[in-house]
Parts: sequence; structure tokens; C-alpha cells
Amino acid sequence: MYQEIKEGEEIKVQANEHGRYFLTQTRSTTGIENAEMGESDVKIYSPARGLIVVSKVSAPLLNKVEVYTLDGRLVASRKAEGAASVSIPVVSTASPQEVYIIKVSKQDTKATITRKLSLH
Repeated sequence: MYQEIKEGEEIKVQANEHGRYFLTQTRSTTGIENAEMGESDVKIYSPARGLIVVSKVSAPLLNKVEVYTLDGRLVASRKAEGAASVSIPVVSTASPQEVYIIKVSKQDTKATITRKLSLH
């Protein structure tokens, strides 16, 4: 589940709820977002080692997600075909820190979003 938190809001977790929770930052430190490209509603994160999740909160939804190593080798590709979220397993190496380039294309547009993701 993904929930956006606005400034001043709180999240409460019941005592009997358990699991892993992740906080991700989607705004730059200056608070400036690139609304023209629609990048602010694309979330890319890793909830577990070897797993990358890409989600999009509003239309146009996801079309395709590709994962590349820094040397340009394609390691994973998933067609989303209008899904709001895609989970992509990637093979972990022995390296303590892995860095991937994630290329996301949106449905019904030619626009793509490219981001770097560091897995620890």
C-alpha cells in the first residue's frame, strides 16, 4: 500500500499490525517539482533487497518499466499495460550497494522518466 503524507499529517499503526514500513521522499530539497513531465506522481522504491517497485498514482498509468545497470546492461523489463504498480525482482550481486537506472514509460504518451535507484 502507498500513502502520501502531507506536511503536518500523522500515520498511526495499530499494535497488532506488523510488517515493514518505508518512508520515501518524492520532492527535491528545494520543494520544486517537475510538473510538466509528470514525474512527481511516479514512485520508485525498494521494499526488500532484490526487489524494485514502481507505482504511478494518477493517469496516464504505467506502460513499461526497464531496469539497467550503470554500464547500460538491461537486467529486467516488465510491460505494465496500464497497471498502477509493477514489482520487478532483480538479481542481487555480492556488492553491498547496487545502483540501477530505472526507465519508466507512461501509457498513451511518448514521455519517459529515468531515475537512479541505489539499493543498500
